[in-house]
Amino acid sequence: GKEQKVLDIFDKWDLECEEIGVVTQGGTVNYYWDGELVGSLPAESAVLGGGAPVYHREWSEPAYYQEYKKFHISTVEEPADLKAVATKMVALPNIASKRFIYEQYDSMVGTR
Repeated sequence: GKEQKVLDIFDKWDLECEEIGVVTQGGTVNYYWDGELVGSLPAESAVLGGGAPVYHREWSEPAYYQEYKKFHISTVEEPADLKAVATKMVALPNIASKRFIYEQYDSMVGTR
C-alpha cells in the first residue's frame, strides 16, 4: 500500500530501491524466479519462532547508575542571572560547534 511513498523518498535522495516481494495471506514464503516457483518454506522457519537463536545475555546495572537515579531536577535552584548562565554556556567548547565562525573568519582573512 505504501510502495510509491517509499519509492518517492528513495528517488528524492537519488537512491536505488526495488520491490522484492509481496506480503500475502498464509504462513508460507514462496520464492519465484522468472515467474516459476523455485522454493517454498514455512514463514516461521525464517524468523525467531522457527529456531533462530535468541540470546539472553546476562547484565547488571552499574553501581554508579544508582547515584544518577537519585538526582531530581526539582532540587536544582534556578539561577538568579539566566543571561550570565547562557553566556557562560555558549562559551564552552563542547556546547556547540563554532566551525561556522572560524570558517567564515578564515575565508575572509586577507580578502579586503
